[in-house]
Amino acid sequence: MMPEITRFYGIIIKLFFGDLPPRARKLVVEWAEKYQAELQTIWKTQEFKKLPPLE
Repeated sequence: MMPEITRFYGIIIKLFFGDLPPRARKLVVEWAEKYQAELQTIWKTQEFKKLPPLE
């Protein structure tokens, strides 16, 4: 089971995500760009932590 990193607008972000509707994908990309450094650290260290949602 993949650890949950955040959730917003009914979208749950885990280390892995698959196909999303276009609007949800846009929100996820926006969120990922905002937390890019933190996501890279999580990926490199495998130390999972929750990140803030998109506001």
